[in-house]
Amino acid sequence: MKNDISRLSFNELNHYLGVFQQMGRVPLDADFNEQNELMLRLVQRFAGDAVHTGSPNNGFRVDTRLLLDACDKREAWSATPNTVNLFIDYFDHRVGDGSLVATNASSIAKTLAQPMDWRSLVEVVVHVKGVFAATDFVFYANDGTTSHSFTMTELTSESGWRVFSAVPGAWPAGFAADAVVEYGFTSLDATTRYSIDALRFDAPIYSRLLRTSLTKQFSATPNTATLAQDDDLRIAGGLSLKVSGATQLNYAIPAPQDLSRARALHVPLRRSQPAASFNVTLVDGDSPAHSLTLTGATTLVINGWEVLRYALPQVGTFTWSNVVELRLDTLAAVESYWIGNVLLEVDPADDLLIMGGDGTPEGAGRFYGDGLAAVKEAHESYFTQPQLPLADPAALEPVNQDQHRIDWAYLDLWERPLSYIEQPPLREIALEGQDTCTRTQLIAQVRLLKGVAVTLVNEPSPPANAFASLPRWGKGTLSTKDKPAATLDPCADPCEPEIAGPYLGEGDRLFRVEIHRAGNISNDIATSALAKWSRDNAAIACPLLSDALVNATSAVVERPDLFAIGDLIEISDDLVELITGPYEDRVNHRAHRRGELRRIVTVNLQTRRISWEDPAALDPAMHAPLPEAMRLAYHAKITKWD
Repeated sequence: MKNDISRLSFNELNHYLGVFQQMGRVPLDADFNEQNELMLRLVQRFAGDAVHTGSPNNGFRVDTRLLLDACDKREAWSATPNTVNLFIDYFDHRVGDGSLVATNASSIAKTLAQPMDWRSLVEVVVHVKGVFAATDFVFYANDGTTSHSFTMTELTSESGWRVFSAVPGAWPAGFAADAVVEYGFTSLDATTRYSIDALRFDAPIYSRLLRTSLTKQFSATPNTATLAQDDDLRIAGGLSLKVSGATQLNYAIPAPQDLSRARALHVPLRRSQPAASFNVTLVDGDSPAHSLTLTGATTLVINGWEVLRYALPQVGTFTWSNVVELRLDTLAAVESYWIGNVLLEVDPADDLLIMGGDGTPEGAGRFYGDGLAAVKEAHESYFTQPQLPLADPAALEPVNQDQHRIDWAYLDLWERPLSYIEQPPLREIALEGQDTCTRTQLIAQVRLLKGVAVTLVNEPSPPANAFASLPRWGKGTLSTKDKPAATLDPCADPCEPEIAGPYLGEGDRLFRVEIHRAGNISNDIATSALAKWSRDNAAIACPLLSDALVNATSAVVERPDLFAIGDLIEISDDLVELITGPYEDRVNHRAHRRGELRRIVTVNLQTRRISWEDPAALDPAMHAPLPEAMRLAYHAKITKWD
């Protein structure tokens, strides 16, 4: 990992069990780090032997709907009459380990251990086998007092399983849809055998578009208006932003967002006067920019907040894949407004859903790979994964009506080192923001591989070859000795070493070598494999203070004093390290791009600006403008290499 450490002493082949501190000895970073590695690998091997690979609770399950019930356990299910034969068929099923079978029943029900909030439920999809009329199979929900029957529609048939859609419609007056304690099926034909395989449901999954904590992204018109965070008026656990004396509130989205796959926009709003005017407007990043005022909102009142839901996309000249700003305009300057975090609702029709948990650490979805537990506290979608921004959309492209194909989803697990650059809270406030220890984070990315579409009369093949060729851990070795061994005089003063060799310092050197560009060995520097190295483990790095946009030839950094004219630097961000967006090789999945290597030309300590522009340079690639923007939203940084 790239951090300021003396050496890496951990070697699993030593079979050490612990590190012991001795009295009067100097504590070393290497000893502390080795103890951490010992414990981590001990737990990893134990979990790998006990759990192997997989999930104990459907964590990271990928589907077009969230799994409500696999119907592979008899527990909590009951039938009417109570003499009904209710059991699990472990042979005939599609999801989980079995299907729930009921014979001679008029209804079956499941009692929930905890109430569920179904106020935003859109649909329940059920797979069932049996010969019965469509009217003899009705899904219902119960709040402990009242039962509500859903509207049933038979959609299709898949390998003998009938697929039904159950839509709640309008909840009855007084029905506690936020506290459903039972669901099941009624109006069953008592002479028929029902095999129920799985219940999947469509409930909103959200991602944040506007964050009230990012106060620097807000501006108001006129500039005499006041903006302040309000800790007393919260919604969904987040602070609100109070706006007074404004006719317009602007929020500059930190990085352009793709709203083309969103189903709706949710805007939490409070007004000092209920009739105070406002509009919600989006602005795209085109040149010239287009703005679109949203219409047709439905309103849900929660604890004095109006949560406005705008269906997306809406009609108008607008680039939904490149949204850069959200505005509240036509505000009444004499009134006050409060806004909460604005959310985007995922559209399952254009996305895949990834199951997490109930939002708590203990209830999180988990998946074990090589003994390491990937954890997802809440449900997400393929395109809203925080650890895979700008995910590859190719595998979700539709096929022609006369074709079909098989795509694969896989979980990419790897360890990523993090410093204060990626995680600013790591800085110690009590020490005036000093950089102390770094962290290692387990990255869990659900990725997709697109198969080859074939006509319906042919059998499609999965992308097995592409999966087999994905990069794995390398087993190559590299020697750092580039000169004969130095001659050491045992009588020499250790404070003034007189030895021959490339390094004459007294401290440790931890050299780091990385492959910057994949390729073959050749004389063509533009296509040949390229390696970079650092004598300081690439630990000399600092964040940018402002976005470096496309075609930039300089950047403003936090610590310009760390760099000098002639230094080799790499400008990168999260998209580079997470291997996504424009840096991902989406064809062969191997030759991913790294950051941009440049040679420093000027360093201005007053403006903190580092420039690499030099039109007369003999190596123009090292002084070229940036081909991609490096944004603070993705923790843009500069790293020194040798």
